[in-house]
Amino acid sequence: GAEPAPEAPTTSATTLLHGRPLYIALVYLTFTTMVSLFVSDLGSVIAFMGTLNSTLLLFLLPGLCYAALDAAATSQDGKRHASCTRILAQLYIIIGLLLLPLVAYIVSSE
Repeated sequence: GAEPAPEAPTTSATTLLHGRPLYIALVYLTFTTMVSLFVSDLGSVIAFMGTLNSTLLLFLLPGLCYAALDAAATSQDGKRHASCTRILAQLYIIIGLLLLPLVAYIVSSE
């Protein structure tokens, strides 16, 4: 007998491109429109975003990655001991958390 025709892929009103939800695009467009309407100096926005991204990339993400790598490490007796990696990871996270608001305040006050 005749085989039934394959069904056409269904599309939802809540998807945009390649199955991504529409609300993500709407939130992004709304946020960028609000920034463009209320900020008169684009340089200050770029400077602020640069400080946030650089602090995240230089201190917080490496610290969190080292902490995640060290979390699974155990000694031969099954107990976790303080390691240099864990101490440095915690130090990086603390420095990043201290620098993030400080640098954001310095850039926003200029």
